[in-house]
Amino acid sequence: MTIRRAALRERITLFNRVPSAAKSRYGDPIDAELPGVEVKAAIQPVGGSGGVGATIELEQSRDTRISRYVCTVAPIEPVDALARVEWLGRSFEVVGEPRLFMARGLPHHYEFTIEEVLG
Repeated sequence: MTIRRAALRERITLFNRVPSAAKSRYGDPIDAELPGVEVKAAIQPVGGSGGVGATIELEQSRDTRISRYVCTVAPIEPVDALARVEWLGRSFEVVGEPRLFMARGLPHHYEFTIEEVLG
């Protein structure tokens, strides 16, 4: 069983991160970002107070807006919790651990939440 390619209508660029020897000025490790990989994806708004399928756009301090979506990709490219996604000229961070779904004992797709914080 494979994911239906017709369901993956969007193109995203996925940037995974790896540990590096670099340190911040406070001595914390800084992850290095790998070159982006373009993949097909399905993007759905996360249900919010506006009903199922509504994009969550929380206003905090009147200047901050948070948009969240669920992203589904084929299991060809691994996704980690530190990844960044670019979609439609916007930059999103992966929130939480991506979930790998299996079908008949084989990897079927990854599903993960992406979030953009503005302001």
